[in-house]
Order: sequence, then C-alpha cells, then structure tokens
Amino acid sequence: MDVAAGATSAAPGYFDPRIYENGNGEREVLVDGGIIANNPSMYAFIFASEFKKQKNIRVISIGTG
Repeated sequence: MDVAAGATSAAPGYFDPRIYENGNGEREVLVDGGIIANNPSMYAFIFASEFKKQKNIRVISIGTG
C-alpha cells in the first residue's frame, strides 16, 4: 500500500497507525492528518511565510476551512 494512502486512512478509532521506515532508517508513526490539521491552510501559510520567506501571501480555502 502506498505510504500516503495508508497514513491518511489511519484514523484513530477505526484503523491502526501506519508504521513506516523512511530512507534514513528511522521509524515513523503516521496517523490521519485531521488529527493535527483538519484545515491545513494555516500550516500552508506558515510554511510559505517562515520557511520559504514569501511575502504578501493570499490564502483561499475552499471546503473545510
């Protein structure tokens, strides 16, 4: 199973977390993204402003946000 598909379907209460060994030999426990960011637009904003040093960011959230 694809790692992304396995992780996004690992909703606690329904499915077990997905255990994944990354390319560095580290084990990661993956759960559904909705546990941390059901509306990921704030994380996208932070990523663009802090890590990519972008200015004048506009966020259009259609759907969950």
